[in-house]
Amino acid sequence: MFLPGSITSQYQVSQTGSVSPSASLIPRAQIQPCIDLIIQGDYAGAGEYVKNSEDCDELTRRFLSASILYARIGELETPEGCSEFFAETDCIIQEAQRRISKNTQDVTARFYLGIALCYRAVVFKRSGNLWKAFKDGHSGKKELEKCLALAPDFPEPHLAIGSYQYWMSVLNFFRFLPFIPDGRKDGIREISENIRPGSISYAMSLNQLIWILLDFKDFEEAERIAKKGLELYPTSRFFLYPAAITAQSLGKWLDASLLLSKVKDSLEKDGLQNRYMWIKVTVKYAESLIKTNGYGKAVLLCSEIRNCDVVNFEQEKCKALFKRALAIEKICEESIKH
Repeated sequence: MFLPGSITSQYQVSQTGSVSPSASLIPRAQIQPCIDLIIQGDYAGAGEYVKNSEDCDELTRRFLSASILYARIGELETPEGCSEFFAETDCIIQEAQRRISKNTQDVTARFYLGIALCYRAVVFKRSGNLWKAFKDGHSGKKELEKCLALAPDFPEPHLAIGSYQYWMSVLNFFRFLPFIPDGRKDGIREISENIRPGSISYAMSLNQLIWILLDFKDFEEAERIAKKGLELYPTSRFFLYPAAITAQSLGKWLDASLLLSKVKDSLEKDGLQNRYMWIKVTVKYAESLIKTNGYGKAVLLCSEIRNCDVVNFEQEKCKALFKRALAIEKICEESIKH
């Protein structure tokens, strides 16, 4: 847990402000509408925005396309769209490197290069390719640090740098030794001290902080940040879902069930073919209900799961969830009998 007055509790996240000193480095006015659509889970609308946006240059357009795919892969925990994602990031990396070869002071190109590499690192990690994940993550962090050396008031690079610092420290088991610094706190501080309303990374910084704070076991602070995110985006699964996990961690089962119900409904309205995330959310919803003696509703949810069609590439990882749903159903049936 954090000491009183330390790290994120020192930084009060607000909803107003600007990032004018570095405003010309990236076209925030053109990027932000797409980011808002991504945060709302409207991936189709975000794709249409990119398609119809005539103000963005090619590098920015590819960055937005990669961001849509990256967010969808991460939020839905799906491999669907990975081939398109890697094609987009490959183009970003090649074009950014070409621009940097002509001008080493091109901060914008270095930013897009660094973000593309960090995006790729996360997707590689999800697929189990840890070496490529480490290689790209390290290279991406270095490029973003060069951005800050050239433009110290550039807020967006801090999110990726802080995330890298935190999660790499999680993998470093030597951090428990007294002479090894705990990079997790440095990562949290890197993000929380550089959140800037008006930056394109503002909402994603809040989202990432929630997951990091959950991993760090600071559930109260995670809850505070989740509430801030929901004030800005009340219907966004990027905040509803981690807020639900936070509520579960705090033992607030009724709150968790209400939040998970909203996430479930949102996924159903989207009509997604890949059902893994829907099943995962529905299982967690049922788990929350049995904590509040909502056995009848939990049984109905488990029945929905049993009757769910799963696409081929998700069948294997859904097995554990189906097994858990069956166990919940049995618990509920026994509880109803007694």
